[in-house]
Amino acid sequence: MTCLKEVNVAWVTMTNNTGYQYNNAPADPGTTTFNKRSRRILWLKQTGGVRTEENGHKVYTNVRKVTSPANNIDIGEMSKTWWDGRA
Repeated sequence: MTCLKEVNVAWVTMTNNTGYQYNNAPADPGTTTFNKRSRRILWLKQTGGVRTEENGHKVYTNVRKVTSPANNIDIGEMSKTWWDGRA
């Protein structure tokens, strides 16, 4: 797990999953290394912290668990489509 650096971040509670939040303004990872370039390709496909795949599936791109220590543990991605369907 990676600690997040929070600069101009707006954490929003996920729909139907109040124990988690997503970052609706993730920073551009840049292009200085191969890994960053790979992540930037995915970053360019997202809007407001949600990436839409070609098949229409939506993914929260930067998620944290609200109850983690100091709420700063990046747990990666979660399916928005799945959580939206849990109503």
